[in-house]
Amino acid sequence: MNTQVLFNTSKRVIGFVNQKGGVGKTASTLSIGTGLALAGQKVLIIDGDPQGNLTMFFTADKAPGFYDFLRDLNDGTFSDTGKYILRDVRERLDIIPNQQRELRTLLHDSQIAEIAPRFIELLRELKTSYDWVLIDCSPSNGALERTLVSACDTVIVPLEFQVFSISGLSGLLDEIKVWGGETGRDISVEALIFTKTEKRINRMNEYREIFSNFRIPIFEVCKSESLPKSIETGRTIWESAPTGFAAADYYDIITHVFLGTDDE
Repeated sequence: MNTQVLFNTSKRVIGFVNQKGGVGKTASTLSIGTGLALAGQKVLIIDGDPQGNLTMFFTADKAPGFYDFLRDLNDGTFSDTGKYILRDVRERLDIIPNQQRELRTLLHDSQIAEIAPRFIELLRELKTSYDWVLIDCSPSNGALERTLVSACDTVIVPLEFQVFSISGLSGLLDEIKVWGGETGRDISVEALIFTKTEKRINRMNEYREIFSNFRIPIFEVCKSESLPKSIETGRTIWESAPTGFAAADYYDIITHVFLGTDDE
C-alpha cells in the first residue's frame, strides 16, 4: 500500500480559523495534527492562541515558544527558528508552544503588524522541513490573527451548525480575502468542519443545505463525550477512543482533505 498526498503539496501551512471561540478549533487542530503524525507525516503545530490550550495539552515545559518568536523578531534578537520548537511531543510531531497569555498586552498590534512580513517569510522557509504546518489561530480578528492567516497557504474553518455561524462565516471569508490580497496571495478555504454535530436532529439538514451555498467542502464531527474527556486526561482521540465516532469523522477528514491511499 502506498500513501499519496492528494492535497496540493504547495499548500502545507494550514490555519484553523474562526473568530468565535468554543467551536472545536483547538480540538480539530490537535486531532488532525496527531492523526497525520500517526499516518507517517512529519507535522509541526503552532499554538497561535494566547490561551495556550494546545501547549497545555502537550507540555508544561517553559521553553521559548511563539511569544518569544514574535518578541525576538520585534526587538531584533531573533536568531534561529529551531530555538522556538519543542520537538517530539509525539512521534513525528513538533510544536511551537505558546505559554504567554498576556501576548496581546506585551506586543501591541502595531508591533505585530511591523514584524508580520518577516514572520510570514520564516514560516515559508520552515515548511520545507515538514509535510504539514498546522496553526491554531486565536478567536479574534486583530493584528495577531491577520498575521497568522496571512502566513497560511490555506485555512480550515471549524464551526457549529447555528444560525449565527452563517453571518460569522461570511464575514470571515471576506476578511481572509482581504488579508490575502494585502500580501499578494490567494488564501483558499479548504474545508468547513462542523463539530459537535447531532446527526439525528432534523434541523441539521436545513443547515447543511444553507452552508452548501458557500461551495466549500463540508465535513462533520459527531458530538462526542470521548473527545473532551480524552483531552482532559492528556490523551488524543487516537489514544483514548480510536474506534469511536469522533475518531472516525476526523479520520475521514484526514483521508479526504490531506491524504489518500492507493493499493498496488
